[in-house]
Amino acid sequence: MLEKLQDGVVRKEFNKLDTAIQKKVAAAIGKGIVAPVDAQGIIKLTATEAKSTGYTYKIKILGKGGDIRIYGNPNATGHIIFDYITGH
Repeated sequence: MLEKLQDGVVRKEFNKLDTAIQKKVAAAIGKGIVAPVDAQGIIKLTATEAKSTGYTYKIKILGKGGDIRIYGNPNATGHIIFDYITGH
């Protein structure tokens, strides 16, 4: 079954977030893949972190909500679908 998405995040997970954090997540996704240090966006996980989480990407946000981790993997078309939120 195809999940409904909100800005690349599975909607049922996205809706669990505070509205201010939802805006940060959308902005981070809009920046695309970024360097893992001092940037907000999509981060490609290290091999170790990918192995331990089962995911290859995470969304990094700064400031309020920065402790939230939103993980995702590419689908068959190459789009990254974020479907697991932890840390909130």
